[in-house]
Amino acid sequence: MVSPNDAYEIIKAVKETVKIPMEFHTHYTSGSGSMSYLKAIEAGVDILDTCLSPFALRTSQPAIEPLLVAVEQTDRASDMDLAKLIEIGYDLERWR
Repeated sequence: MVSPNDAYEIIKAVKETVKIPMEFHTHYTSGSGSMSYLKAIEAGVDILDTCLSPFALRTSQPAIEPLLVAVEQTDRASDMDLAKLIEIGYDLERWR
């Protein structure tokens, strides 16, 4: 777990020093996982560990769906198919 501002500062500093892709992983336990991921995105992180909504939050990772929406129409937008991810989430919910 890391605070959003700490995530930004750490990732920004590492990205300025190291020229390899950087992955960031946190859990939602403190309630700030998604905010930390958004700050990590702002700092230039390359990879985030996430979950589909049915498995996300609490002690798991942040959900992918709201993060994709948050970066739509930015230079960090993903080509992941949000509609398909939501559909998969619905399928998983039915089997719970």
